[in-house]
Parts: sequence; C-alpha cells; structure tokens
Amino acid sequence: LLLAQAHYLMGHWQQASDQAEEAVKRHPNQPGSYVLLGRIATDVFRDLLATYAAQTPTGQQQADRVAEIHKARLRAKNAFARAAELDPTRAHPHVALSQLAAFDQKHEQAKAHLLDALAIDPDVRVDHNLLTAGMNWQARLAFYLGIQKRFTATSKLTENQRVAKDGTLQFHIGRAQLDGLQFEAARASFQKAIAGNPTAKNANYYCFLAAYYLNDYDDAEKQAAEYARASAPGFADVLRKLDTKQRVQIADMVRYLGDRAYQQKRIDNSRDLNHVTACLKDSADAWNNHAFLCRETEQFQRAYESYQHAIQKEPTSPQLWNDAAVVLQYHLPTKANLLKAKSMYEKALELATTVLADKTASKDARTFAIEAQQNARDNLLELAKKKQAAPETPAQKQPGK
Repeated sequence: LLLAQAHYLMGHWQQASDQAEEAVKRHPNQPGSYVLLGRIATDVFRDLLATYAAQTPTGQQQADRVAEIHKARLRAKNAFARAAELDPTRAHPHVALSQLAAFDQKHEQAKAHLLDALAIDPDVRVDHNLLTAGMNWQARLAFYLGIQKRFTATSKLTENQRVAKDGTLQFHIGRAQLDGLQFEAARASFQKAIAGNPTAKNANYYCFLAAYYLNDYDDAEKQAAEYARASAPGFADVLRKLDTKQRVQIADMVRYLGDRAYQQKRIDNSRDLNHVTACLKDSADAWNNHAFLCRETEQFQRAYESYQHAIQKEPTSPQLWNDAAVVLQYHLPTKANLLKAKSMYEKALELATTVLADKTASKDARTFAIEAQQNARDNLLELAKKKQAAPETPAQKQPGK
C-alpha cells in the first residue's frame, strides 16, 4: 500500500493502481487500499472527462471513450462503497461517493451521502447553505437534529472529541432556531457550540444576536466583543454582506453596545466594538474614537495605526496630526518615532495656521485648530528639552496633549 501511495503522489496512476489492486488481494479487509483505488479511479475518471470534452470524439471513438469513462466511474464508486462498508467510522468515502453522484446529476443521492458523512464527522467540509437550500427553518432544525441523533448513537470518539464535534452541529441547530426567532433555544445552542469549540468564533456572532434580541445586553456585549477581538475587519465584512436594513440595524446594535460598555467602564470591550464600527464606517471620527480607546487601554501601536487611518480620511485635521504624534512621542519613543513626531507636530501647526487664516472656517473648526496649535507647540517644546538619547524600543511615558 505504501508503494501504491508513493506512485500515486508522483502521478504514476497505472503503477499506483496495480500496487493498490495487489494490496486489496493480499488484505481484502483493509479499507485504506480501497480508498486509494477510489482516488486513482476518480482521477482517471476526471481526466477522461476533460479529454472527452476537449476532443469531442465521434463514432466508435466516442463509444470507446464513453465506455472508459463509465468503467472508471464504476471502479471509483465500488471502491469507495467497499471502503465505507469496511470502516463505518471514516467519513471520506461518503464524501467521495457524494461527489460522484453529483457528477451524475443525482442530487438527492449526493445529499444522502453527505448526510452519512456528517453523521460520522460533523466537521466534514460541506457547503451547508447548498445542502439545506430550499429548507425552511423547521426543516433545517429537523435535519441537523437528525444528524446529531445519528452521530451521538454511533460515534466511537472520546468524550472531548465528541463534545467538540457536537459543537459544530449545535452551531447549525442554533442557526435554524435563530431564523425561527427561537432566541432562548438558539442562544443555548450557540453556548454549547462555543463550549465545544471555543476557537470557532462565528458562534459568538450569532450568540450576540440572540442575546440582544432577548434584551440581555451584558451577554450581547460579551459575545460581540469576543467576536470583534477575533477579527474586527471580519466582523465588519459580515455586516457588509447583509442587506441594507439588516446592516444598519446590527451596526446600530454594535455601536450601542460599544457606547454602553464605555459608560460602564468596560473599556476593552468598548475599544473592540468601536474597532468594528471604524472598519465598517471607515470615517475619520470612527477611527479617531478607536484610537482614543486604544490609548485608554494602553494599546499604543494600535492607537497610532488607527490615527493613521483617520488622517487618511481627514488629512487636513491638525488635531489628528497632533494626537498621532503624541502617541509616538510619549508612548512609542524610539529615535525614528521622535523624528517622525516632530515632523507631524510641524504638520499640525501648518494645518492649524491654514484653518485660522481661512475666513470661511466654522467656529468649531477654528476652536479645534487653536487647541491643536497650542498642543503641538507645547509638545515640540517638550521634545526639544530631551537631551538624552531616546531608547531604541518603545517605552511608556506620561501622556501628552
């Protein structure tokens, strides 16, 4: 079998097939040999199909090619079916059989094979949206509860392994319950999914929705912040894919929870939820808010990066240039950063002067410009006082203006 696998990996299909056939003769109850035979036959089948499509043969040549294709498909199907029979704990043969059925446009048969695969291993990579297309939430709920029942009854995994894989099913059960507005049941399912696999953060997103609709804002904040910490840009991308009404609604929920978290002194949560808002809105104000919260929680590199995003959106703001420079001067003071801070303060002064010289500038704009101008001057004076060499690595200092 090892020799057959080596030939297969090198693309020597005929030698691999010969060796696998020999392995089957010597060990007829070894499922691995049948799996390899099935893979080889499937590769041959696909290659023959591609050749047939490219050459479009006619007459006897067409009949011969069709017979070859049928023979390869039948060999693959029989090999995978035998492998599934010999090892009921292996999901791959069922996935392979599903793919072959799909080639034949036998969609219900393909779905049945995937159902068998999921009952063995709920983590099998499957397009669940395609698998449950056309089902309402009740049908989807019954579908996944049926898989869960089979998995629980037949699984030979350890308790920890079983809980983790059951978590995947709990996630899909929760999705169906949430679509059916069964918020309490959905939240319970998502909590089980999180307990089974804490790294699968998608469950936190849906748990946040269920908790919010139950008016449990503490839990909603916790779940949304956990999802945001995993990837605020990813969270924002999820919202962008929603229709406009849903996107606006859930974005408002995230913004409300972020403001609420700040008011209740949970600044870390507020920071991460505001990061989602910044990624979604991509405005100077939103990035400025996130930068401020990063400073509050001593995430200074992140603060500087968010100030840079804000400056990209509003490059004529003297306040933003000054505040970004403050982070470099007082919190990330390498020699290079101090030089950069100096140039940024000078930019802030230049921009403030421009605003103050503009007779059409609003009262608020002039007020912010005067404040930024004074802060930039003070910070430049403080910078000039430094006689000793700056450290090569960032060190925390007292905050500037």
